[in-house]
Amino acid sequence: MKRIATAMIALAVSVMFAAAEPAKERYEPGLGEFMTATQLRHAKLWFAGRESNLDLAAYEIDEIKEGLEEARRLHPTFDGIPVAEMMKTILDPRIAELENAVIRLA
Repeated sequence: MKRIATAMIALAVSVMFAAAEPAKERYEPGLGEFMTATQLRHAKLWFAGRESNLDLAAYEIDEIKEGLEEARRLHPTFDGIPVAEMMKTILDPRIAELENAVIRLA
């Protein structure tokens, strides 16, 4: 019984110290992390298309769009290069084509 009481006290003290720590800075992924995630989603999209899994394809397209939107928001420029504008002009039309292809096939 003493062990349980000691463990409970130790747990309560550790929780109090954890709560007393100052808030850490919010984590923001770098542009490379977004590109890696997009690459993985693109591979899943390819496999979904290969297997004619249109639900998965639509889901992966949506996830790619969300990731790119977040990348634009956090990294509109990178080393002076207008990344957000490049994504808008280069990637958005192709993503729309993919979406339309999935809709046509569904």
